[in-house]
Amino acid sequence: DPLGELVEGPAWFLHASMLTVSYNSVKHWRMSRTAAMAVRFAEDHPTRPGKVEVLDPGDELMDVVDEQDRVVGQATRREMRRRKLLHRFSAILCRDPAGRLYVHRRTEDKDVYPGMYDMTAGGVLGAGESYLEAARRELAEELGVVGPEPRFLFRHRYRGQENPSWSALFEVTWDGPVRPQASEIAWGAYLSLDELAARLERWPFCPDGLELYRRWRLTAARPAPVSRSRPGRVGPGPGPR
Repeated sequence: DPLGELVEGPAWFLHASMLTVSYNSVKHWRMSRTAAMAVRFAEDHPTRPGKVEVLDPGDELMDVVDEQDRVVGQATRREMRRRKLLHRFSAILCRDPAGRLYVHRRTEDKDVYPGMYDMTAGGVLGAGESYLEAARRELAEELGVVGPEPRFLFRHRYRGQENPSWSALFEVTWDGPVRPQASEIAWGAYLSLDELAARLERWPFCPDGLELYRRWRLTAARPAPVSRSRPGRVGPGPGPR
């Protein structure tokens, strides 16, 4: 059972003042998730008094979900990757006012799809984090984009064996400078949709991001459905959690 050995982590990892993974604590966390999960206080680690130690990002805690996208446990990023556990990530299409899409190449030391291209920014959700919170955080961390609210498009179940996941796709329009995170992005540029289409068969793209992109293109090409809601009723169901 892939969920039978979920990692709970040592006691210091669950120090209540830093790493409470309730919705409210994550909602109001403004520091980088990786940095927050990587700090040990001296009182939690008595063998190293007075010393702050940085942990490997692989120790970051993730939510594990089921086929209905319900949280069923938690595991470290390292364990999630090793056992290919079903998890969540947020993906964001970042477009400029001309409609071009920001495309980037991942660094070679990424733990999944190293050196491949992607047309979405984003990343995995931390334990207790919502899709929207992760989208805001990843935009700021990866691209330096702060301010525009990500617009939810759809949720998606990716069934690839290497990275099984539930995801939420968002979109933003940004007219400011992009400041790519050097540890995550080796190259990046805005491409028109035609320019991107010409590269889809030539460049190796992340398969989960490519699947999201193709679904987005198909959705964007369809005419909007006619609403049949009665006056005063709320239309579509809930968006990302």
